[in-house]
Amino acid sequence: METQEVKKEETKKFGFGGKVLAGLLILIAMSVVFAGVVSYLSNTATATVSVDSPMTVQFAEVDFAGDLTEPNIITVVDAGTYVDTAPLTGITGFDTIDMGVKVTNDSEVTIASKTMLVTVSNDLGNVDLGDITSLQFFDSGASPGMPSRVWQELTTIPGIGVDNGSTVTYSIPINSLAPGTTYKYPVTVTFGLVTPANYTITATLMN
Repeated sequence: METQEVKKEETKKFGFGGKVLAGLLILIAMSVVFAGVVSYLSNTATATVSVDSPMTVQFAEVDFAGDLTEPNIITVVDAGTYVDTAPLTGITGFDTIDMGVKVTNDSEVTIASKTMLVTVSNDLGNVDLGDITSLQFFDSGASPGMPSRVWQELTTIPGIGVDNGSTVTYSIPINSLAPGTTYKYPVTVTFGLVTPANYTITATLMN
């Protein structure tokens, strides 16, 4: 009798433990099921885009051969090889270099009433307004009210040139640039009697 009672007691204990174990297994199974439930119904789409500057500016060294009239200057400027950095032929004081400036509106909208900032510097850090005795743009739109397609002497327009102490900047107004259009401007730069140095000319379209 004692042996049977012990077996019954063990059976009861085992039966209770089995129920607990089964319950735990059910809870674990339910947690696994609920862990797989998410709030979204699809994948995630991703788009990437590269955004460039709307304008590009480049230089070309050209040679007008002393003929600053149309159609020569237009033909010469159109044939120029335009690059971001143009090494120009060395000159002396009092000499003039001929250049082409290419401005392209790469955007889909008209860009109007902006400024081309031209900066002149040298390796001595001593540029002043006297270093450039003549800076001419052809049809640059630098002087409002002037007839189009003429040479405009920028050094004589008040406020265009600014002496910054070691560099000089020329702020050239640009009236309007049509979308997807390239403009090429003939330019002449004449140096005064300057201390021999290496000069750098940069141009940037400002907002």
